Amino acid sequence: MRDAVSPVNRKGIRSKDRVRDLGEVFTQPREVDAMIKLVVDGMIENGEGPGEIVHSTWLEPTCGNGNFLWAILELKARAIEQENHETPHGVDLSIRLLQAISSISAIDISPENVGEAHVRILRHAIGWHLYLTGSEPGKQWAITCYDIIKHKIVVGDFLNRCGVLHEVHVSDDGVIVIKPHDFTTLHPGIKKAPKKAKRKARNDV
Repeated sequence: MRDAVSPVNRKGIRSKDRVRDLGEVFTQPREVDAMIKLVVDGMIENGEGPGEIVHSTWLEPTCGNGNFLWAILELKARAIEQENHETPHGVDLSIRLLQAISSISAIDISPENVGEAHVRILRHAIGWHLYLTGSEPGKQWAITCYDIIKHKIVVGDFLNRCGVLHEVHVSDDGVIVIKPHDFTTLHPGIKKAPKKAKRKARNDV
């Protein structure tokens, strides 16, 4: 499926100011695809099939407006399609799609980027729902999907462990459990010298 959203220029930036202030440069689709392929090739070499790909967990610590997230959902949705053809498991495909989305976590320092990522991933999910099931999702499915997305893609600073990620579990019968994730277990953080210590060190030179 094609992504119709293209909010940045061909150099992968919104503005020079955002590059300066946020270090914001968006990864181009070619690089995204190449990096996703490296991961998937490794999974296949380890004997993992479509089911493992659907449930594989991904964390994007600087997700921008969702270029990697879009590609990861694309990967998982195609795995759902392949899995359904090869070994039908009886799980509703609309639930399977929610399970795939719930295994993707992301964080970004820019609220603008996170908001745009929410919309992009929701639209992508709705498109795949139509493709996989042959029908557009109902209102309740779309609301549930968006709620999962908002809990999985959040505003925060990954390096400094600021923000709240969530674990979302979607059972095969559609029961959803959401709980905050212990952010400190995801990244040890970067230890910075206290400002007073830095000041003293400069004075000693």
